[in-house]
Amino acid sequence: MSESIIVSTWLEKKFLEWQISQGGRKTIKEFAKYLGIPQTTVNNYLRGNRFPSREHTRKLSEKLGAEIYT
Repeated sequence: MSESIIVSTWLEKKFLEWQISQGGRKTIKEFAKYLGIPQTTVNNYLRGNRFPSREHTRKLSEKLGAEIYT
């Protein structure tokens, strides 16, 4: 399984958890704003088209937990 697919699955799970914590359905645009990452980039991560940069990995771990691995 490709690393970008693993990140995609993990991020999708975190997106759903974040929506629940926010009290209901939210958009990817709102999620991206929360993460501090451009929406198009978050979309690419969710689709498995890109792997997060070092900077985005840091932002993801700060907002979503330190369970991201290199």
